[in-house]
Amino acid sequence: MIIYHTFGGRLGNQLFQAAFAATLARPGEWVFFTKMDHALKLLPGAFKGGNYLSGWRYKLVDRSLVPFMIRPLVHHLRLFTLVREIPNTTQVEVRRGLIGGVRWIEGYFQGEAFFDAQKIANWCLNPELLDQAKKRLSALVPPGRIPVALHWRQGDYSNYEVLGEKNPTLPIAYFKTAIQRIRALEPHPYFVIFSDEPEKVAELLDLDPGERAVSRQPPEIDVLMMGFCRHLILSNSTLAWWAGFWGQGPGKKIFAPRYWLGWKKKIVYPPGIEPGFAESLDPISS
Repeated sequence: MIIYHTFGGRLGNQLFQAAFAATLARPGEWVFFTKMDHALKLLPGAFKGGNYLSGWRYKLVDRSLVPFMIRPLVHHLRLFTLVREIPNTTQVEVRRGLIGGVRWIEGYFQGEAFFDAQKIANWCLNPELLDQAKKRLSALVPPGRIPVALHWRQGDYSNYEVLGEKNPTLPIAYFKTAIQRIRALEPHPYFVIFSDEPEKVAELLDLDPGERAVSRQPPEIDVLMMGFCRHLILSNSTLAWWAGFWGQGPGKKIFAPRYWLGWKKKIVYPPGIEPGFAESLDPISS
C-alpha cells in the first residue's frame, strides 16, 4: 500500500505526484492520496483506491495528524517505509520501515527523471474532458488556421522568490522569439493564449486580434486543449509542462524556457524540470 501525503498545489503539481506514484506502484497496489482532487478528474480509474481528502479533512490531516503523529512514526520510529525526494536533486531516498508493505511518500518529483514515461503514456485520460477540449479548441480557431498554444503564467509568480531572485515570470522577449520561430514554420498560425491573466498577456504580446484568441476554460480542459494544438509555446509552469508532454507528436514544435524557474540565475530549477521533449530557449538571450 502507498500513502502519499501530497503537499498541495494545483493540477500541474498533482500530475507530477501522480506520475511518481504510478511509477512506484506495483500492479494492483492500493494508493491513497491525501489530496489529488484536480489530477483525478483527468485520471479516473488510474489508481486502485485513489481517494483524497478535501476541505477541513485535508486541513486536519495536514496540520495536525501528519506533523504530530504520522511523521514521527515514519521518520523517527520508522514504522513505515519512507520514500522521499531529496531536496534540490533528482534523487530519491528509500528508507525501509518495520512495516515494509506500507510506503509513505513525500515530495514533488517534478521532472522526467522521477517517472516511467511508458507507464504514463498508458494513462487513460477522462474521455469526457478530452471531447470537451477538442470542441472548445475547434470553436476558438478559424477554419484553415494552425492552432498554436501559448501559455504565459503571470499572477502569483510576482510573489515568488527562486534562488534569491524575485518573480520568475518570463520576459516578453522569450515569447516574441518563440512566436518568430513559429511564423517561420507556419504561414497561417493562430495563437491560443492560456494564462491566469489572459487580457494582460494578449496586450503585452501585441498580436493582431485576427490571429489570436483567449481560452477561459478550467485547468483540466486547458491542459488538454494545449496538447491538441499543432505547436506549443510553454511557460515555466507545471501545467504547461504537462500540456507539452501530452502534446508531443510528429511535425509538432514545442518551445520551453531554459532553466525553467531558475532562468535569472541560469540554473535549472527545480533540478530535472527541463522537458526533454521541447526545444529550449534562453529567456535572457532571446
